[in-house]
Formats: sequence, C-alpha cells, structure tokens
Amino acid sequence: MAEKAALVSGTYEAYGLAPSLRAVGLARSTWYHHTRVRVGYAEKYAHLGRR
Repeated sequence: MAEKAALVSGTYEAYGLAPSLRAVGLARSTWYHHTRVRVGYAEKYAHLGRR
C-alpha cells in the first residue's frame, strides 16, 4: 500500500490526482491517510515525561 501511495505522490502533480490513483488502483482516502505526517510515539508523548 505504501508503495502505491509513493507512486501517486511522484506523479499526481504531472497527471492529476484522480488519474494517478486510478492507474495504481488506490482509493483517495487511502492515499490521504498515507500522506499525512506521522509522529513517533516518543515525540507524541514527550510532554508527559519528567520535568
């Protein structure tokens, strides 16, 4: 799934999002899910550490 999202990320500016998604058989919602910035567990909960 991540490979397909990477392919779309590389081609959607040239060909458009809908045709790129259709070419690899990927749903728009799945592509948006894979393109969001992921934050690691330690970074996400760093504010809960000792002060």
